[in-house]
Amino acid sequence: MTLFAFSTLNHSTLFGEGTTIADQIVAAARAGFPLLSPDFFSVRTYRKDGGTLAELAELQHTHGIRSYDVAGLTVSDDDEATKREAEELAEIGAALGAEWMQVRVTEPIDEAVRDRYAWCRDACARAGLGVAVEFSPFTPIRTISDAQDVLATRGGEGARGGVIVDSFHVCRGATTWEELDALPLDELAFVQFDDALPPGDDGRADTMHRRALPGEGDLDLARFAAGLRKRGFDGVVSVEVLAAHDRGEPVESFARRCRESSEPYWR
Repeated sequence: MTLFAFSTLNHSTLFGEGTTIADQIVAAARAGFPLLSPDFFSVRTYRKDGGTLAELAELQHTHGIRSYDVAGLTVSDDDEATKREAEELAEIGAALGAEWMQVRVTEPIDEAVRDRYAWCRDACARAGLGVAVEFSPFTPIRTISDAQDVLATRGGEGARGGVIVDSFHVCRGATTWEELDALPLDELAFVQFDDALPPGDDGRADTMHRRALPGEGDLDLARFAAGLRKRGFDGVVSVEVLAAHDRGEPVESFARRCRESSEPYWR
């Protein structure tokens, strides 16, 4: 049975929104989401304002929702900053009961980057988290095969990994339908699901601001979802709609529309 997670990124403090992570937990639960994909920008702001991870964990418990993955760790060319962020996010993920850490690798893969990634993978493993590698046309990890290459990096005891498959990056990126069809399901960490408005002049702006609720854009979501379902996928679908035109909407109704628009594709 497919389970849905609500991504908090669209109404996060990354975009200057006033909605707190506590507000988003309550909204997601009331909208019927059993799972949450919290963003670390909002969690960091909550803690800076005096809140604690224990309070967030208790709020999740009270409302019958739990975190599934945390967005997200960036493996960059800055060794110290990457490791510091990995430790912070691993603490967040462990406290909120998450299973996965989202990971973006922004540098071409070489020995130093592999070592840095392996260090982060082991830090997450110690906190009980797997690492879920995201491919994107805007990073050197552009395809499913690229993500699999990163995941092949040796990890320590208890390390586990998987690929994040995002409908936007499949439909607008360099990976192919054939590559998606060939991805073993046991290598798929979870799905991120969203639609998108027709492409604009800036692909990076499109991915951050011009996505859309499923059914309100031009991505071939029917093919995307049907291909995975036909192969037996019944894992977690995180609804990650990054849409500037929806940021003024109260998170309560936005979360509800995210769930209602996504569910028909996965029945």
